[in-house]
Amino acid sequence: MTSNGVETPDGPTYKRLKLSESESSIDEDKRLRKYVNYQQMLASQSIPTATTPYVMKTLKLQDANRKKILITGGAGFVGSHLTDRLMMQGHEVVVLDNFSLVR
Repeated sequence: MTSNGVETPDGPTYKRLKLSESESSIDEDKRLRKYVNYQQMLASQSIPTATTPYVMKTLKLQDANRKKILITGGAGFVGSHLTDRLMMQGHEVVVLDNFSLVR
């Protein structure tokens, strides 16, 4: 290894690229924007599964219109369909179930 570079296992030496502080912050801002966009995309649609092989789009409601809803028995037939419907409308849903009737 040299003072201004890194030696790879193959032998050649490459100089390390030093970014100025402004270039580093621009790169960090770009990565942060990409991460936020990715998280928004995940929040706006469901992931296809074997039981639901299609993507369910979710609306983006304003904070004043979005409700936080608790569904008890959400793992059952009616509760799971109600959960899907409310989430597709853009509401925040929490499901609570104790699986007591599962056989």
